[in-house]
Amino acid sequence: MRIDDFHREIKSQVLNLSDRLDLISFMLDIPYSEVTSLSSDTVISSSLLDVVLSKISKKIPVAYITGRREFYGYEFYVDSGVLIPRVETEILISEAIRLIKNQKLLDKALAELKVVDLFTGSGVVGITLLNEIEELKVKVVDISDEALKVVQKNVDKFDVGTRIDIVQLDLSVESNVESILIDNDIILANPPYVSEDYYIEMVESLKYEPKIALVTKDNGLFYYNMLIYFLTQCMDRKILITEIGFNQSDYLRELCYKYGLTHYFLKDYLGINRVLVCSKG
Repeated sequence: MRIDDFHREIKSQVLNLSDRLDLISFMLDIPYSEVTSLSSDTVISSSLLDVVLSKISKKIPVAYITGRREFYGYEFYVDSGVLIPRVETEILISEAIRLIKNQKLLDKALAELKVVDLFTGSGVVGITLLNEIEELKVKVVDISDEALKVVQKNVDKFDVGTRIDIVQLDLSVESNVESILIDNDIILANPPYVSEDYYIEMVESLKYEPKIALVTKDNGLFYYNMLIYFLTQCMDRKILITEIGFNQSDYLRELCYKYGLTHYFLKDYLGINRVLVCSKG
């Protein structure tokens, strides 16, 4: 099959150009940057072609087909055991880097800061921090065996094993959350925040991604209520940076006011409040 035929074949699957080019890069085993220089008559003779076409017809996400996803300029390994990293999460990591590089932050040097990445999934947030700030060490936490296997692959890929602590922990247990917040200065989180009702509406587009990483109780607010409550109970100053759902900022603003937390929101590329930053004092 020629490249132009491939584009025509799968364009009906509502795949954008970037995804189509990524699939061609994957099948031909060449860098993504080189795909656009290929002639439209170039033949895709890869043995992967039939597999790719079959998976695309089943609406399997491109990242699960290629086993990779770019995040913050780095290419990470992903599989169906973890959520596919979203561009919105880059807003969280950008703000974390900006705050952590502030030498006056919490009156601690970079090497002394204790940073934890909760609900780490594929590990993109914690590992990106390590790639961007060489003095830093990070703890990453998830409950899922499958997710932590993916984290290990990415740790090995980026050679950050000596600077990262991988922890398996159930963060629905209050005592676990309390101990994590007490032991760390910067808490990064991208928790499950989809309600069961919304998940049912969206199940077709999300069905291949792990439900455990998407859905939680209390209308999607369970983990925010716990994190913010225990943040207020800590004696030392802590900073929480967390991704939030598109319709949750009003509730979380009131919660921060209730507990007297300093807070602000960062908007995503559609102008929606997508990241909450809050601290005590």
